Formats: sequence, C-alpha cells, structure tokens
Amino acid sequence: MLFPADIYCHFDIPTQHPMLSVFRVAGSPMPEVTWYKDGIAIQNNPDYQTTFDQEVCTLTIEETFTEDSAKFICRAVNAAGTAETNATLSVKGW
Repeated sequence: MLFPADIYCHFDIPTQHPMLSVFRVAGSPMPEVTWYKDGIAIQNNPDYQTTFDQEVCTLTIEETFTEDSAKFICRAVNAAGTAETNATLSVKGW
C-alpha cells in the first residue's frame, strides 16, 4: 500500500517570504520520494530544501521570488506503485 492520496494545494505569497509545504507519505516497502518543480526534479538544488523523514516530506523555500511560481509535485514510488500530491505556488511582487 502507498499513500498519499491525491491532494491539491495552492499558495499565494509575497516575494521574499518563506514557503513550507509538508505532506505525509507512508508505504510498505518504504517509498522513495522525489520533488519536482514544473516536471523537473529539484533534488540537490540550493534554492529548494527537501526532506523525507519518518513519513513526512517537506519542501522549504527560504526566500521566494516570482521565478519560484510553479507547480510542485511530491511523488512517492515503491513496489506497490506511485502516488503523488501537488501544490501550486504563486509568488506575487506585492
């Protein structure tokens, strides 16, 4: 079995503010989790910190800019299949 179920979130935030997105992922065997920004994997990117610890996946952007506006996907994969959830981030220059 693999979780999460499909969930959709939308965030509107001003520039230069932090953003934190958190999702719970569980499965057996333990899934491998990858974050994507507009379809491109963002592991090892200094602008986006991702973690997966004890079934909790996080994406942190310490300081947002309009270029960070995108669809972010958290995808979990294991032998049982694939599950994902996504969030759309809109960074406004207010």
